[in-house]
Amino acid sequence: MNSTARRSVWSFGRTDHWFLQIVLSVIAIGSIIGLVAGPIARWINGDPVPVDYSGKATIDALNRAGLKYDDVSTTVQVPVGEVGPRIWSLLPDLALCGLVLAALWLVFGVARDISRGNPFVPLNVRRIRTIAALALVGSIVVPMLTSMGQAMVVAGTALDALQPQGFSVTFPLWPIGAALVVALIAEAFAAGDRMRDDLEGVI
Repeated sequence: MNSTARRSVWSFGRTDHWFLQIVLSVIAIGSIIGLVAGPIARWINGDPVPVDYSGKATIDALNRAGLKYDDVSTTVQVPVGEVGPRIWSLLPDLALCGLVLAALWLVFGVARDISRGNPFVPLNVRRIRTIAALALVGSIVVPMLTSMGQAMVVAGTALDALQPQGFSVTFPLWPIGAALVVALIAEAFAAGDRMRDDLEGVI
């Protein structure tokens, strides 16, 4: 009988923890660059702000072909010179970046405890539940800030007159589903914590 214990390929050790730390760091840096530094750089350069547009439009190529078409959904570039609308346009990205960084920090804490062989602790349950809450909050706050920011950007412009429906928000469903899945994982960790306490009581 071989007395040497083999390490499972699915086990999560210190090497995996350091690799995950590198991955999380790359994601964090990418989020800061893409969601904060990028929009601020475009502001400094005076670039227009992208705004979603849904409504009537004239498409010359389709008109020449004699084809009929419905309302279109596209992204238009709106020049913005005032500070207020620019700040409003930054708020969704800033909020999303904050949520992502907070979630990454919590994931790092859970992974650290797993690599130490102590995953089922109350702190990890709270961490995972917080991640679920962040996903749920983000699914509501970010779309609202996006719609409010775009409304502030187009206010008083020619595009504002083309969208008579006014302020509207579309909430994506996938973050809510992700929050529910993460919440279930938190309950699994809570059950593991209770089982550990029961075993310690028996021993």
